[in-house]
Amino acid sequence: MGKIKVLPTQWMDINSLIPHPNNPRSIKDGKMKNLRKSIRDDRAYFEARPCLVSDRTGQNVIIAGNKRWEAGRLEKWTEVPVTIMQGLTEDDEIRILFKDNADDFGQFDWKKIQDMDWLERLKDSSFGITIPSKFKISIGQRQEKEPTVVKTTIKLGDTFELTSGDLTHKIICGDSTNPETVKLLFANDRANLLMTSPPYWVGKKYEKEDTEEQINQFIQNSCQAIVPVMMDRDCRIVINTGTGRATSLSKEKNARVILLLDKWVNHFMESGWLLRHIRHWIKGGGTGSIPRSAKNDHVYSDIEYLMTFYNPKCKSRGQEKLSDKWTQQADWTDIIGDKQENQAGFPIELPSRFILLYSKMGEIVFDPFLGNGTTMAAGHKLQRNVYGVELDPVSCQISINRLLKMDGKMMVTRNGKDVTKTYRRKL
Repeated sequence: MGKIKVLPTQWMDINSLIPHPNNPRSIKDGKMKNLRKSIRDDRAYFEARPCLVSDRTGQNVIIAGNKRWEAGRLEKWTEVPVTIMQGLTEDDEIRILFKDNADDFGQFDWKKIQDMDWLERLKDSSFGITIPSKFKISIGQRQEKEPTVVKTTIKLGDTFELTSGDLTHKIICGDSTNPETVKLLFANDRANLLMTSPPYWVGKKYEKEDTEEQINQFIQNSCQAIVPVMMDRDCRIVINTGTGRATSLSKEKNARVILLLDKWVNHFMESGWLLRHIRHWIKGGGTGSIPRSAKNDHVYSDIEYLMTFYNPKCKSRGQEKLSDKWTQQADWTDIIGDKQENQAGFPIELPSRFILLYSKMGEIVFDPFLGNGTTMAAGHKLQRNVYGVELDPVSCQISINRLLKMDGKMMVTRNGKDVTKTYRRKL
């Protein structure tokens, strides 16, 4: 841990605290009854073990004592003892989340931990956590899994709302290069952040463009559909892209690299949005194949580009509250690629970082190429509303299934009709 300041314990309004959205512990009803009795009968028990809170995101988020806070609410307490810790990084918070296991009331929800892609982190011995054997085999092996066959009745034009607590996520099955589709999704709402990973044109089945001219048109249409639904203040656009290859398009004999980031920069500039920053996601941690001779020299395809765009009319966004090292790094080598049930590898850590940098709790994040819902999953964990457009009905279904698995209280409507029970039965 870096330089951390621990403030004196104080009693705070219970409603001013936010339970951690990724709390890895669960508690059975009987254990919760015991916990409620313990704090009811012995108030000093709670005072001796106050809720630990981090203000890293600008909110008072509980990193230890989530279940004690929940027990206090059930007991109708108006205040709880709180110790605020300042200067924590995200990794510091996760360590505390897992080490807050001194009592025997709760237990780790290993399925949830797996769904949150935290198993890799827990290999670090400093966590002091023993991973159950049946979950160990999944570490580092997601990319080798056979894709899950997902059935769906979703059709183009279907709209969905997924609600839980104060959050409302929206999905439309449609074409995000069509401005009318995007307008239908947003109505009068506007997004504070756009975070997406559009097609790269490297031979994937969902890439339909056959020429470089068609790619240019696709990117131009995307920019023109995206910009009108962005806020006119306090906003950012982040595009994750790689390099395309001409042999995937026009069957040229020799491979010719297409620099996609240049195309996005030019077309966003036409709409008044300028490039502010480029980070590099080095998927192999910087240890990918290095050419040993001129013959096998090639563009290093294990690097992807994370471009941040800004509107000069918008206020500054980002890094006011975060102390994590990655916020100041141009090259990210610590994120492992991931594939979940469909064709695209897009690890949840990527959207999570930009959501923390460029948005606040309760704001809207937009992903016009939703895919399997990684941005939506990240936004839900971080208490943001996420709106998404996805052309593939199966990918829409995967996104919905993913959120239902994450949150047992999630409700789903399809074209205005409640389909929660139907969709949960199919999980």
